[in-house]
Amino acid sequence: MTDQVTKKKKMGKGCKVALIIFGLLLLLLIAAVVVGYFYCEKIGTIVLEKMVDQVEQKLLADLPDGFEEQDVKTQLRDFRELIRSGALKNEKNAKRIEQLGQEVSMALSDGKVDADELERILKLMREFGPATIE
Repeated sequence: MTDQVTKKKKMGKGCKVALIIFGLLLLLLIAAVVVGYFYCEKIGTIVLEKMVDQVEQKLLADLPDGFEEQDVKTQLRDFRELIRSGALKNEKNAKRIEQLGQEVSMALSDGKVDADELERILKLMREFGPATIE
């Protein structure tokens, strides 16, 4: 009768390692979700600022005739300040930021920004001035 009693199988070493790795990955995922939830506004602001930095580099690298580099830099700096101040955090401005992003994307799609495209981008940025912020 004792021969018929089955022994419990021990968990293999590879299975233990896999469970530990799975547990660690699960903890990392949970931590990422929590950080994303609590810091989503800061993350969005940082992403938007980095986007403006990249756009500035591309615009200034091949600035069309009729535009002063300092004027473009000043306007981009003012827009960056609006982002940092949190003044653009509302539904109305979110749609306008999306429109600005589409305009920038279309302007940069051919690799060169012409004067009309740059004027439209700068005009959209000027519309975010303090008088239009709610």
